[in-house]
Amino acid sequence: MRALPPSPADWAARVISRARCGQRRVLHKDWNTALGGAGFNLGFDLASRHDVLHHELHEVGIAIGD
Repeated sequence: MRALPPSPADWAARVISRARCGQRRVLHKDWNTALGGAGFNLGFDLASRHDVLHHELHEVGIAIGD
């Protein structure tokens, strides 16, 4: 079973606590982890769209070339 993500208030409290303790590297890792999931999803979506577009253009190119 997967743990629930922290609430925004819990996450903010953890960020502030770590920033006060000077743990910038840990803070940076948390930030990258939060953004990484969104970035991966966006990148995967764009790659999928690129593959579909490339396939469609290839099909049109074959139709025009014939």
